[in-house]
Amino acid sequence: MAEEQRKFPRRPLKRAARVVTRDAPPVEGTTIDVSAGGLCLVLPRQLSVGAPCAVSFDIPVNAFKQTVSAVSRVTWAICSTDGFKTGLQFVEIDPASATAIARYVSGT
Repeated sequence: MAEEQRKFPRRPLKRAARVVTRDAPPVEGTTIDVSAGGLCLVLPRQLSVGAPCAVSFDIPVNAFKQTVSAVSRVTWAICSTDGFKTGLQFVEIDPASATAIARYVSGT
C-alpha cells in the first residue's frame, strides 16, 4: 500500500479554532494538524464541501503565540467519533500568518 502523498508537510497542532461561514453562525472547533496549504480540524457540525469560510486559531512561534487568520475553502468533511473531521484549504492568508505556520511546521 502506497503512503499518502501530500503537497505540504503537516505538523500536529491541537488548539481552539473558530470558523465563520456566510450562511451559519460561527462554529468553534479544535485543530488536528496544520500545513502551509491548510488545516484539519474537528467541528461540532458539518460544513458544506466547497463552502468559503474564514478560520482563526493561535499557533506557537518560539515562546509566543500568534493568531493566524485565513480565508479558506472546505475541501472535505467526514463524520467521526468527536464530531466532523474537516479539511480547510487556505485561499488567502496574510504574510505574517503564512510565516508563522511555516516556522511552526519546520520546527524553527
